[in-house]
Amino acid sequence: MKTFEVLAHTLRARGVDVIFHITGAPNIDLTVECQKLGISLVGVRHEQAAVAMAFAYARVRGRPGVCLAPAG
Repeated sequence: MKTFEVLAHTLRARGVDVIFHITGAPNIDLTVECQKLGISLVGVRHEQAAVAMAFAYARVRGRPGVCLAPAG
């Protein structure tokens, strides 16, 4: 099992059902694996937007809020 697969399965096992993200080359495999596991992806245009959305999601839903962005 590859690292991105382990991470995706761990996120799913921890109750993550949505990830707020910016797609980039380093995280494409992870986002594809998350989609295969039924985790929804919400694309954003700025890292701060992803963080704010994940924080709000966690507060409102009482579930883990996750954001993901490529380095750079």
